[in-house]
Amino acid sequence: QFRDFLFDAIIVPLANLSQTTLAILVLAIGVVIFKLFYMFVGSVWYYVPNDVIPAQFLTRFYGAVSLVNSGSAALFNYFFFKYALSHFSEIMWGTIIVYTLGMGTFCLLVKEPRFPEPDENEKRQSQGVFALLTFARESFSHPIYWFEFLKTACTGITGAATIFIVFFRQDMGLSLADIGKLT
Repeated sequence: QFRDFLFDAIIVPLANLSQTTLAILVLAIGVVIFKLFYMFVGSVWYYVPNDVIPAQFLTRFYGAVSLVNSGSAALFNYFFFKYALSHFSEIMWGTIIVYTLGMGTFCLLVKEPRFPEPDENEKRQSQGVFALLTFARESFSHPIYWFEFLKTACTGITGAATIFIVFFRQDMGLSLADIGKLT
């Protein structure tokens, strides 16, 4: 019964879709899966700077990070984006290597300060089911957290949707070199 329902509800409708729609669907699912699993790796970036950089330097630090990110994105788009289709594997491997070296260096060289040991009550609250309850209470107890989660979700959705702008621009007749320079 369930197998027949699954076949009729999912497989048959997918078989009737065009190749373009299927390609977009696969890309969208891939982006969602990537974003989901990247949350675990990317979350390091959200908590480590607050622990290791003195408060008076955080603005300068994040400003420098923004400049490096914008500059590297501009250089990549201007010089390498035109090769995105013809040298896809090389670009992906280069990205993997640069990311691994950068994040690996960041994680290995950053020394977190020593924090006092948690007391017995804090230890109990951070184990098993109590850990989930503590997380839920501390993460959802104030409206500012809800707004932060909403902002993060909207930013993620926007970032995931912007990859499709490339196809729109190609459909308008722009080459990858033109798109890279425009971006």
